[in-house]
This record gives sequence, C-alpha cells and structure tokens, in this order.
Amino acid sequence: MAKDKEKIVRSMSNVRGVDRICFVIMPYTVRSNTKSPDHFDSVYDYLIYPACKRAGFTPIRYKDFPNSEIVLIDITDNLMNCDMVLCDLSDNRPNVFF
Repeated sequence: MAKDKEKIVRSMSNVRGVDRICFVIMPYTVRSNTKSPDHFDSVYDYLIYPACKRAGFTPIRYKDFPNSEIVLIDITDNLMNCDMVLCDLSDNRPNVFF
C-alpha cells in the first residue's frame, strides 16, 4: 500500500512539473496555550511549503495520508523513497525526534 502511495505522489508531482519529493516531519497539534491552535499548519503553509516549491520539491507530510493503516511502515517508506527530508524540531515531540 505504501508503494502505491509513493507512485501516486510521484505521478502527481510529475503532472505539476516537479519530480523531487520532500518528506516533511513535524508536529500537527499544539500542546500549550502559548501558540495558536493552527500554529504548525501555518508554519507548513507559509514557510515550509513555499520554500520547498521554490526549491523544486513537492512537500508531503504524513498528515497528507489520513487513511493510512500502518503508521511506522508508511513513514519509513516515505523516508526511504523521498529525495529530501525536512524535520521541524521546534517543539518537544518524541515522535518527531524518533
């Protein structure tokens, strides 16, 4: 199943004229009151996504695959098959560190 997703993502990126994939690892939710609830979505939408596109990469996040069945296998497949990995370590999240 993960290989099928890779093919879909790569074929979608080829339609857009981009053939390099950047797998983005980052938190999705905010755990403190010091940041807005959509903080990490804003970081992705206004910083990471445009920077990746400008550099010629199609960014994807695990969040982009909401129907995934086996989390660790899908993440490992994306790590092994992408062209670049970008990891947001700005929050203390053990899953992101892992």
